[in-house]
Amino acid sequence: AGLLLSTSRLAGLRCPLCGRFSLHAFSLFSFHRSRRPFLVLCSCGFVKMTVSPLNARHYLLHMECAACAGGHVWRLGRREFWQPRLYRFYCPKTEKEIGYLGAEEAVLAAIGPGEDKDEPDFTGYFTRPEVMFQVLGHLKSLAERENLVCQCGNRRIEVKVFPDKLELRCISCHSLLLIYAETQEDLMAVKKMPRIVMSERGFASIDASRKTQNR
Repeated sequence: AGLLLSTSRLAGLRCPLCGRFSLHAFSLFSFHRSRRPFLVLCSCGFVKMTVSPLNARHYLLHMECAACAGGHVWRLGRREFWQPRLYRFYCPKTEKEIGYLGAEEAVLAAIGPGEDKDEPDFTGYFTRPEVMFQVLGHLKSLAERENLVCQCGNRRIEVKVFPDKLELRCISCHSLLLIYAETQEDLMAVKKMPRIVMSERGFASIDASRKTQNR
């Protein structure tokens, strides 16, 4: 039987430049029909990781390390890259754990309270974790059924995860959609949408407190 690959991944990485730990979501559509590297950027602008499709079966990951201030390279097979379980990155020089890659639930579980007292507690990263998880799940379901698209015809949507919202950006025309995930009302507003079509070169937000905003 064939292995079913998830269409989305979450990476948890610390920035060597500013020291901030943050989560980054991306999908299979980020690499669809493209051999260009996918950049994982910190909010300070530093490139924390570069994911380059080597061929149809392998990805090359280059990560800047917050533990030794050097750069490390991993070669992961397609199945390994999109596997459901968690992949942990370790610095080969210090042997410290420096990042995570996997399904949303696996990564978020890994950044909970750790045994090492020097490791920060990221349990409270999201404003409302239970709302965010369900919003992410709904968007994943829409993407798998090709019901998350842009008017320009592109289906490659880049997703960035923040504590209170998701930022969706069209890779082709750079349209932007903000989806808030702070309240149950936000969740219901998203779940009522069987299809999300982003406006070509436009901006919109889905926020239950202000309804849907377009510009």
